[in-house]
Amino acid sequence: MPTRLVVSLTILFLGIAPIPASTVWATGDSGITVVEFTRPPSPEPALVTDPITPLVIIARAEEFGLFNLAAETAYLPDFSPAGTAWAFAGLNGNPAILGAADFASLTFMDWKNSLGGRFALLPNIVDRPGVLHLIEEDIYLDLTFTAWGGPGDGGSFSYTRTAGPVPEPSFVLLLLAVGPLLLPRRRRAAS
Repeated sequence: MPTRLVVSLTILFLGIAPIPASTVWATGDSGITVVEFTRPPSPEPALVTDPITPLVIIARAEEFGLFNLAAETAYLPDFSPAGTAWAFAGLNGNPAILGAADFASLTFMDWKNSLGGRFALLPNIVDRPGVLHLIEEDIYLDLTFTAWGGPGDGGSFSYTRTAGPVPEPSFVLLLLAVGPLLLPRRRRAAS
């Protein structure tokens, strides 16, 4: 029996799902859009957030770094934003020109350490191409900061990022929505 057939039958009978490939939202790819996000100065981080996916919602308080509002309530050095990893052009051995399609050859770290571990470098991230990895969903996307507010700027920042195509509704959701319409209707008994 050919090896592929044996592997396929094993997967089928044992219920083992094949390992899915990483999803890449690279600039210029078909179906990929560019999102411009801006968080104006504000004391309340939950007012303006970027919900990239249900598991990653980028936010910032009046100062310090970014955090994932879907998983944490404030910025934690050497950890935040939870569920993400970052790579920036020209830092940590990454090439000067990079994009999400290059994810396999990039060095990813938490947000602060991807910038050299010092907040002094934050103004240097403006116009520096980066790649953001959404770890749980295994999505890689292009991201470039266009502004970063320093102390006294109320937590403002902005960036452009790529976003994936709108997913097709799954068969299960479609069945839940349309299924009741396909069922025969019961007739009421005459009173």
